[in-house]
Amino acid sequence: MDFSNTMPLDVLLTQLRSSLPDSIPDIPDVVIGDLISFISKGPSHVRTYCKGWYKDYDFFEVTFPVARFGYLKEIDLTEYSVMVGRHSQLPDPLPENLEALALSTMLKMKGTLYDLGELFFTQLLHVLGLDDSVDFSDPHLWVCSSGDEHIMKSVNCLWRPDLKVVAPIDIVASPYFRLVNWG
Repeated sequence: MDFSNTMPLDVLLTQLRSSLPDSIPDIPDVVIGDLISFISKGPSHVRTYCKGWYKDYDFFEVTFPVARFGYLKEIDLTEYSVMVGRHSQLPDPLPENLEALALSTMLKMKGTLYDLGELFFTQLLHVLGLDDSVDFSDPHLWVCSSGDEHIMKSVNCLWRPDLKVVAPIDIVASPYFRLVNWG
C-alpha cells in the first residue's frame, strides 16, 4: 500500500480482511476488534498518522495494554486492509501550532492504559446499536477511536461532535471524513 499521500493527523483505519462484508470470521481467531469489524462491516482499529513529528515513528495509537507510537511496517497488509482518511476541516499544510498541540496531546496520552470499560461495555453496546447511554469509560483513558477523537479535539476538528461514543465506523461515517487511500 502506498502511504505517500498520507499527512499528519490522517487516520489509518484497519480491518481484518476476513471480516469484510459477507464473510464469517474464523471463530477461534475472533478478538473484540475483529468482532466489532464483523458486526459493523467496517474498521476495528484506528491509528493517528504522525510521521515526522516524533522521533522516527509513523503513527500514534491507543491500543492494549498502553497507548504508544509505532511504525507502518507493524501493520500486516496481508491480514488487514487499511483505509486512510482525512478530516476535511484540517488545513493543508497543517500550521505548526496545531502540530504542536496534537503532538503534545499524544505525548500526554503515551503510556496510558487502554480503557477496557469503554471497549467491552460502552463501545460494544454502541456498535451493536444497543443502549449506550451509560458510560463505562474512564475520562482519563481511551480506546483507539476515542483516543483519535481526543487528539482531534486538541486541534478543534472532532469527527463526530454529535456522539458521546465514537467507534471506528463512526469516523468513516463522519461528514468530515475524506477518503485518501484504501488498500
